[in-house]
Amino acid sequence: MNVSFAEISKTLRERRRELGVSQADLARLSGLSLHGLSDIETGKGNPTMETLLKVLQVLGLQILLKPTALPAYTNAAEGSEES
Repeated sequence: MNVSFAEISKTLRERRRELGVSQADLARLSGLSLHGLSDIETGKGNPTMETLLKVLQVLGLQILLKPTALPAYTNAAEGSEES
């Protein structure tokens, strides 16, 4: 399942509201500007991974990575040596 940034933004916004935290408080606790946090929550921002992880930490969320089927182009690399 591919997750879009819009879905991540929606989850962040919903979690913030669930916890009863204002945008201003979350921005302050995450070290972001209110405008920057608002852009992330509305899907307009393009945060760095570091910024996103700060917000997730404050909200008690984490990113889980799990393997999926390999894309077809990876099969072409089989048999070649890694650099």
